[in-house]
Amino acid sequence: MLRSTNSRLQKRTIIWLDLIAISLIILAAAIASFPSLEYGAPSGHSISYNLAWLANFSSQLLHGDLYPRWLANMNHGEGSPVFFFYAPLPFYISTLGVLMFHTSKIGIQLAAGEWILLALSGMTFYLFMRQHVSAVSALIGAGLYMLMPYHFEIDLWRRQAIGELANYAWMPLSTYFVERIHKENRGIVGLSVSYSALIFSHLPTALLFSPFIAVYAAILYTENRSRRFLKNIARGLFFGIAIAGIYLVPALFTQQYILTDKLWNPNFDFHRWFLPILGTNRSPFTDRLFVVLLLTTAMAMLCWFSAWKYHRNVLPKSIFPWLLFLMLAWFLMLPISTPLWQITPFLWKVQFPWRVSIVVDFATAVIFTYTVQRAMASRDSLSYLVVSLVGLSLIYCSYTGRTVIGNLDPLEDTHYIAYRDAEVSAGHDAPEYTTLWTMQAIHGKSADTVSERREELSFDKSKGAIKVDEWKPREILLDVDLKQNTELTIRQFYYPGWHAHIVDDARDLDIKPGKSIGLIRLTAPGGHYRLRVEMAPLWQEIVGDIISGIGLLWLMMSCLRTDRRRDPQKMPAKVA
Repeated sequence: MLRSTNSRLQKRTIIWLDLIAISLIILAAAIASFPSLEYGAPSGHSISYNLAWLANFSSQLLHGDLYPRWLANMNHGEGSPVFFFYAPLPFYISTLGVLMFHTSKIGIQLAAGEWILLALSGMTFYLFMRQHVSAVSALIGAGLYMLMPYHFEIDLWRRQAIGELANYAWMPLSTYFVERIHKENRGIVGLSVSYSALIFSHLPTALLFSPFIAVYAAILYTENRSRRFLKNIARGLFFGIAIAGIYLVPALFTQQYILTDKLWNPNFDFHRWFLPILGTNRSPFTDRLFVVLLLTTAMAMLCWFSAWKYHRNVLPKSIFPWLLFLMLAWFLMLPISTPLWQITPFLWKVQFPWRVSIVVDFATAVIFTYTVQRAMASRDSLSYLVVSLVGLSLIYCSYTGRTVIGNLDPLEDTHYIAYRDAEVSAGHDAPEYTTLWTMQAIHGKSADTVSERREELSFDKSKGAIKVDEWKPREILLDVDLKQNTELTIRQFYYPGWHAHIVDDARDLDIKPGKSIGLIRLTAPGGHYRLRVEMAPLWQEIVGDIISGIGLLWLMMSCLRTDRRRDPQKMPAKVA
């Protein structure tokens, strides 16, 4: 009876410790994000696109479009297929920021979404490390993970790489469920969901992190040589890919409809972006990137040295996978790995080998957390010194990074702010998402300079009247009253799936891209009728939906079978 009471008391204490730690993580993320929550998201490389995409994505989502692939108001209201290709999960999460700060400007709403993503990364890292170390150590490690130089300075402040930022949350979660499958033969659902979240957030970094999941699973496999463990890992990853089918299939199989060659032009050749960056690609940004990664690796090496010298019987086994991760990540970023890149063409689309820096941050934070745990347990002076040096290095890097950046609205040039806000208001899109028919129509000119505010409907008004009854993304309902056949141009870019039919007699009308800039064009017959113009789901969307549905169903059935046969072995208790 006494033992049972003590056990319940211990569990209650652990729960309270975890709740306090999570609250502190959210608070720490808010403090780190305070400048951007006050003034708006930093003006990093992709800020204009992020603001325009969030404004349009969240608007359509909150009006009932559950998966806004076609953003109807982008490009001066002419539309964009951007979310057929761009991973949507960070913008679903950032829509929470729109709801939380609905009266604020879009920059603050984006900053709120990025605060949520930052806090999520800390919470999932805490969850992962809490199985190995105390609550205090995991909390300190989570704080470091959120503020790692590449994570916080490069991805958030300098690049505004919201997809990579989101994947900092899913890397620890995926690894956590790999461990859970290893220890309990449970966690297939969690691995599938977290792996699909990696894909739904940013496909290039999901691709780069996938081999590290495989390496970690292989290391764990050496402990018990369980083939069942490997099968469950493969099953979890397979289901994760299947769940992401709703995004993956259209993203991979509709690229012929846009200007993807702009993504793979010679400037983005991976050969040009190995570290250190040399030649014409060198810039203050790439120099800073290299310094940040060297400093991060120095942090990891300090922690490893402390572990090897004073705790060689305890820590080396725990930190070996992460030291290996660090070495593999650097290998992929250096020219020595060129032969590997050349024989794996799918890696070319990652564009920048240094994207694997997210793994450098993850591995360094894990090694540091173990060092904090050993310092607290052994109280030796070297461990305390190492932890202090890492903390000082992080403070130094954060300080120099922020003073170099200075890209909050009050610190930016007013002309730049006006230009950026005009771009966002117009919804100017990334050139790679220009529709193929638009580029063909403008004969190679820059699509950025062609789009402008036009009438919703262009036709010869002397031949009658056409009124808009309803204008929704992918669906336009018109009231037509014409004396004779009339050429009609609708202010939406042509894209496969657009079709038109007369509501009253279900007669279909031919649609084609206009000759000027590729807007929808059709011949409306004379008479009074209602005309519906809509973009039906492409076959790629339908196939993706089916694969995701099958994946979810198969996953649930598989988990039920696994639960019935799972081993009785339990995971070890958390470290108090």
